[in-house]
Amino acid sequence: MSTTAAAINRKRLLSGPFGAGKTTAAITHLHQLLRQERVRGDDILVLLPQRSLAAPYHEALRGAQMPPGPAVRVTTFASLAQQAVELYWPLLAPTAGFTDPGREPTFLTLETSQYHMAPLVEEAIEQGAFDGVRVEHARVVSQVLDNLNKAALQGLTIDEAYARLELAAPLGEERAARLNALRSARQISQAFRDLCLRETLLDFSLQITLFNVHVLTNAWSRTHLLRTHRHLIYDNAEEDTYSAHRLVSQWLPVLDSALIITDDDGGYRTFLGADPDGVAELAARCDERETMHGSHVMAPAIFRLTQQIETIFDSRHVPSTTDSSPHAPRAETPESSAASRAPSVRATQSPDTPALVTPAESFRFYPQMVTWAADQIHALVDEQGVAPGNIAVLAPFVSDSLRFTLQTALERHGIALATHRPSRALQDEPAARTLLTLARLAHPFWGMAPAAPDVTLALTVAIGDLDPVRATLLSSIVYPRGGAITN
Repeated sequence: MSTTAAAINRKRLLSGPFGAGKTTAAITHLHQLLRQERVRGDDILVLLPQRSLAAPYHEALRGAQMPPGPAVRVTTFASLAQQAVELYWPLLAPTAGFTDPGREPTFLTLETSQYHMAPLVEEAIEQGAFDGVRVEHARVVSQVLDNLNKAALQGLTIDEAYARLELAAPLGEERAARLNALRSARQISQAFRDLCLRETLLDFSLQITLFNVHVLTNAWSRTHLLRTHRHLIYDNAEEDTYSAHRLVSQWLPVLDSALIITDDDGGYRTFLGADPDGVAELAARCDERETMHGSHVMAPAIFRLTQQIETIFDSRHVPSTTDSSPHAPRAETPESSAASRAPSVRATQSPDTPALVTPAESFRFYPQMVTWAADQIHALVDEQGVAPGNIAVLAPFVSDSLRFTLQTALERHGIALATHRPSRALQDEPAARTLLTLARLAHPFWGMAPAAPDVTLALTVAIGDLDPVRATLLSSIVYPRGGAITN
């Protein structure tokens, strides 16, 4: 992108597919602001939806070509909101409902929020609040916190958020149990919020609420915040939340320049609170719109794979049958559109790329879907010679039941399965739990004797071909009543 296109005093929206060079263009724009326009570094804000996306900017700012001076601020909306709440605390605390507004706030992390939430959930479970559903204690804690966080990011109160969740409760026999669980979760959420206001604890949801409801509505703090930076670079805007988009919308009129970058193929983090539709409002506030085409980093095989995945989930996106170049535009004809909706379409690819089955299947029962997926994997392995390690199964949420059912279905075909999910703690993995148990057994002076079920699990994992029944019998003999192992 030429420096002429990256003109100052303009609000621009830059869009394009993954790998088109949008971030590179943003770094070029950043370099121009610092070197050619002589803008101070602390007048520039680089806003990102996740910290991991900041790496290219940090690397560029550490380069020798960057001029000395104040540092450019590279941050996320969450960090910006937390810093603003801390800075403007004396202004917002008296009107935010805290029992002791003069008390210094304690900012909670995810772990400390779970710590304070756990007793409330445990008390509710003891009272039978979740008897109608099968859910682990830790899962209730994380889900209630997640509900609070998403409600705050979407600008909803606790009651408004749970009212929407109740509308989505399924009909039939499960409805009563689901509604009871949601109402219990609402009570826990409100009790947790009351605890935070009483003890001056700021979890993530309360930080966002204070930022949206108090910082941005107080005339002094809002004016001061919007004057802290004159230039904005907002990358991957489609992956950010409603609250972040609302802040940028209020910021744009007072900025000297803004570059908003969106990915045409992005916006898939909606289950984490992303609001891709909010980019339309930001685009309407921009003076210019530019589109980049093609991809500089995507191999042809990966490009064809993305086309086939788009065909599966959206019949409007049909891969071109005449040009396999990653820079070629996708074409659609009535015949190809109809073919993409036909059941069990097998897409044709290059000889070195395994064929991809395009399903248009739906199943009434959950196990049928898992069995069908296992059969498709078996067909890829046995019929097409695909290595199991080259096959990935994606799911929005990998529950224990899904993990067990899929693993059992694949074992019938002699295919091993390795699973990963960020929400599952490392200590819950059988191998890690076995190592922890063996370490406790080897160091009795720690005073951390493992429970008998943990010893049984450790024996099952550590000793090949040892079934759970014999492992239970063995542990009861060598590890009686949680004591030391008998020699």
